[in-house]
Amino acid sequence: MPRDTPRSRQPSLSPYDSQTDWTKETFINSDEAEAALCEDRSRFILRNDIMAIIPGHIKKCMNHSNVNAHIQGFQELFVHLNKGRPLKRLRELVEAYFNDCPSLRGHLSQSLHIL
Repeated sequence: MPRDTPRSRQPSLSPYDSQTDWTKETFINSDEAEAALCEDRSRFILRNDIMAIIPGHIKKCMNHSNVNAHIQGFQELFVHLNKGRPLKRLRELVEAYFNDCPSLRGHLSQSLHIL
């Protein structure tokens, strides 16, 4: 029987590993929600409470002057929100942001609408 090599025990570096279904449960269509949040970027990045707990590499893209960087930043944010790591506070803040913004509220699944 072959022995395990150190390489076979190393965790994968793929951002898609260890995902939950958080975005599927939270949004009607997570791709559309991501795009809508990116379009609302100018307001979203002013939310210091949210931005303070977004990882630096994602925040850097979201704050960059290039539109393509913005798109990448919001894509990475949604991947990050799906990771299995404890992200309860960030997820709660993003859900509340969507709920509090009339133009974004419609992207939340019906069970999350708070009137």
